[in-house]
Amino acid sequence: MQLAGTRAKIQPKDQDVVARKSLSAQRVKQDKAVPNNRTAVLQLLQVINVKLDNQAPKRHNSYARDLPQALRPIAVTATGGAHPVGSVPQLQDAGGIFPGTVQQLLTLSPAQLDELRAFYNDDFGNQVGDGVEIQRHKFAMYIGW
Repeated sequence: MQLAGTRAKIQPKDQDVVARKSLSAQRVKQDKAVPNNRTAVLQLLQVINVKLDNQAPKRHNSYARDLPQALRPIAVTATGGAHPVGSVPQLQDAGGIFPGTVQQLLTLSPAQLDELRAFYNDDFGNQVGDGVEIQRHKFAMYIGW
């Protein structure tokens, strides 16, 4: 009887040891995954901050109605492109690609729109077959105009 009772006491301890080892192995796997999760979270936070920072230029752009009125460039929010999140293009007047005025926005060429798409790593909602006017309109909406 005593032997059976001793066995019963030892067996749960052995199970605890096995359970602890498997928990330790799971923690090691989780710890290895944590840097990737942290990186993803940090990238997401950066995108959120940039989107918040873009609200002021978009608001400014929404009030620009006359042709000579100035537009403000917004920062890149899409990851994985040629330019990192937070990059802001230069204005066309300074040799850049972003239209500095409403007039420049309304006269963007297809090549300039392609450059803007590449810079922002975004298609602005354009679809195959959209004409230049529609592409300009969709870019204008993207920048808040």
